[in-house]
Amino acid sequence: MLATPTQQHQRQARTTEVIYTVSHPESRIVPFSAEPSELESGAMTAAFLPGRLFLYVFGSLPDPAPGRVYQLWLSREGRFRTAGTFLPEAGRVLLRLEVDPASYDGVLITEEPASGSQEPSDRRVVTAAF
Repeated sequence: MLATPTQQHQRQARTTEVIYTVSHPESRIVPFSAEPSELESGAMTAAFLPGRLFLYVFGSLPDPAPGRVYQLWLSREGRFRTAGTFLPEAGRVLLRLEVDPASYDGVLITEEPASGSQEPSDRRVVTAAF
């Protein structure tokens, strides 16, 4: 399925924002660590600028199992809050979250049923600690 011009424009704008954030001298770039035996391929990174209310999560992930999605969780002191579900686009992920990264101490991505979950499952894919 081809992206519409609006989707292409939005993707280009997100890409420009990520490049700006990553190249900024004050940026924090946090690579994700794969959970043992869960991720066969892919690499994810989180980036943000202290004091700004955006967190970018980007990289590559294989498609989840049929009927499943990835769910992103923000963590603070061992408690998780969902930031939504997503599917990679041709193996690529580029998410912009409107949150204050200083309010959290990490990010977790899990594989969940298509409707998402209320709590992270044991199907943990990657994690990052700020």
